[in-house]
Amino acid sequence: MRNIEKIFKISTLLMFCFYLNWFSNDRNYINYDAIPYVASAFLVQNSDVDEAFKYSWGLLKKTVDKNIYQDLCCANDYRKSMSADKSAFESHLPSYQTKSGYVYMIRFASDLMSINEYDAIKVISQIASLLIVILLAMSFFKEHLAIYLSIFPILVLLEILQLSRLMTPDAVIGLLMLISACLLSKNKLPLAYSLLISSILLRQTNILFVGILSFIKLYKKQYLSFCVLSISALCIYGLNSFYFSSLGYWKTFHSSLIYMPNTFVNYNPEFSFEIYMKLLLDKFFWILSDAYLSKLITVMGINIAMGIFFLRSKFIKVSYFGKLSLIFSLGTLAAFVLIPFPDFRIYAGPLIASSFLILKAIAKTKNLQPN
Repeated sequence: MRNIEKIFKISTLLMFCFYLNWFSNDRNYINYDAIPYVASAFLVQNSDVDEAFKYSWGLLKKTVDKNIYQDLCCANDYRKSMSADKSAFESHLPSYQTKSGYVYMIRFASDLMSINEYDAIKVISQIASLLIVILLAMSFFKEHLAIYLSIFPILVLLEILQLSRLMTPDAVIGLLMLISACLLSKNKLPLAYSLLISSILLRQTNILFVGILSFIKLYKKQYLSFCVLSISALCIYGLNSFYFSSLGYWKTFHSSLIYMPNTFVNYNPEFSFEIYMKLLLDKFFWILSDAYLSKLITVMGINIAMGIFFLRSKFIKVSYFGKLSLIFSLGTLAAFVLIPFPDFRIYAGPLIASSFLILKAIAKTKNLQPN
């Protein structure tokens, strides 16, 4: 019976991975963000912005059919500006270059496999997504069949299929967050902290998760650990922002949620706390009322509630899993409050890590119960 169960588990994993790979490649798809990522990767080895502009758009034209190219270059005023005006395109590049870890990953993958940057981005997303599935399957392979099988619908809910197709750093962030959660659950703290700090180079708001860990250290009066974590994260964040001329918080907030300018040249909106609060509330209720996006609030709420529930467990290990899951789910909430993007993929990575730790708590609770 045990051998049959193992074969069934392996077969389920293989079928899901096959479907994930098929879904990622069932049609020719390129999202707009891939274009400035390709230009940013080009700039790693050639600092000529004019050449980067020509290369990214020229390669796109060779890579996709006319309809896709027409949509990416000319679907609205913003895209028309990005494809026609080199200075406008250049002014938007810091939004992508500050994700420097991802940009260098594209450069490395493209050079290593001798493929163009667009294909490299696709490969990165697909490999990262497959590794997330495999890592979760390995983590729960010895658990009860119901717990093992639950990882697949949870991953679908957390949009692993979309992450594998999207040409953004979100699948890589999901993998990094999941590995960090695994290491934290096994008390391999230095490596886990290092990975979380490095995730700042994939998206700058990931500093929030390091911040939560730092304040936990401060609360426990572990002052040395607090200083090392805080200073390391701030240095990485500061150097990355300075070197790639980060747009800053308010420009990012304003352009993402209020008005996306055709160029960031001379774009300097004045900060307004009133506008921030109004947008935060508007986006929250809009997301909550949207049939598709409401799952973001739902999953965050469930994960926070489950984390609090397990945190109060009488079993030390279960309580520890609950605390760790709260670090990721509360960090997700903090990232949403900071900039409430109406896009699930932005938050998928830490929610995958949080869900993993909740499943760990459930499995541990079951194992501790008398048969």
